[in-house]
Parts: sequence; structure tokens; C-alpha cells
Amino acid sequence: MNKQHFYVYCVSVDDIIVYIGKGTKSRYKHPTSGRSSVLEFNRMYFSNESSKIKTEVFQWFFTDKEAIEAETKFIDLFKPIYNQIDVERKSINVH
Repeated sequence: MNKQHFYVYCVSVDDIIVYIGKGTKSRYKHPTSGRSSVLEFNRMYFSNESSKIKTEVFQWFFTDKEAIEAETKFIDLFKPIYNQIDVERKSINVH
């Protein structure tokens, strides 16, 4: 039986989607870890505001390629303020 190990997740602050990412295992936890590459999440964490950050898995996938394609589509659709797409259509972090 095949398992879906890859996923696309969104991060919301005050019910506004601010970041969309792709991950495996516990990657979705980075916004509330204090060790995120998104500096604003770290600021919120160290200011005791991490309760405002909500993370939700959008969709699960069997392959990394499927997850990357979906991540790109979701970023194009929602245009989260902490995401940017580079010229090769790979998700990169703005902050």
C-alpha cells in the first residue's frame, strides 16, 4: 500500500493566508518553532503572539513533484505575502 508522504500546507494569521509551503513529516510546524526562515513568524513567536498563527494541511500527495506543482498553484491563487515564486517556478521565501 502506498502512503502519501508529501503535503501542501497554509499558514494563516488572523484568518488571512500569509504563507503556503510544501513539506513532509513535521515541516508544517516551523511557523511556531521560533526557527522559521520567515522572520515575521519568529518575531511573533518571541513576542508571545504565536497563538495567532494557524497552520493547516491543504492536500496530501504521493510524490514531491505533485506537491511542488500544487504548492505553485496555491501560491498563484492566494498570493500569500510571505511567499514568492522565482523564475523557475520554485517557491522561495520572501522574508
